[in-house]
Formats: sequence, C-alpha cells, structure tokens
Amino acid sequence: MVYTYKYFRILSATRAIIISTAWIFERAYNQSNLITIIVLKIIPFGVWLALVFAVYAVITYFTPHKTNSLAHLSPKAISTL
Repeated sequence: MVYTYKYFRILSATRAIIISTAWIFERAYNQSNLITIIVLKIIPFGVWLALVFAVYAVITYFTPHKTNSLAHLSPKAISTL
C-alpha cells in the first residue's frame, strides 16, 4: 500500500483529463457523448465517492511512506546537486 497513492494520483489526473476533454467536445459540438452520459449517471453518488476518497486519504496518511532521499537535505545541499 506504500505506492498506491502515486498510482491513485496518476489515475485521477488521467480521469480528469478524459472528463474535461469530453466536456470541451460536448460544448464545442453541442452534442452529448459517452463520457458525459456516464458522468451524469455518477453525479448522484458524489457524496459516497467523497466519503470513499476521505477514507482512502486517512488510510494513506497513516500507512508508512517511502521517504524521498532529497527530503532530508538542506536547500543549500540541494542547490549544489
């Protein structure tokens, strides 16, 4: 579970790109598409999705994370890299 947050962020960003692109095409061509229809069906479950994301955030907060090797260096040491 250490690396799942990284993949969650990538998946969420990809999902946002797809949904926003579908929205742009819908507005540009004034025609609904499959993504828009799916998003409109998911909207009533928004509260549950927010709850799932909140629980996931709490779980990932309390699980051990791999530390970045640069995180413990001073800004002066980083600038010399």
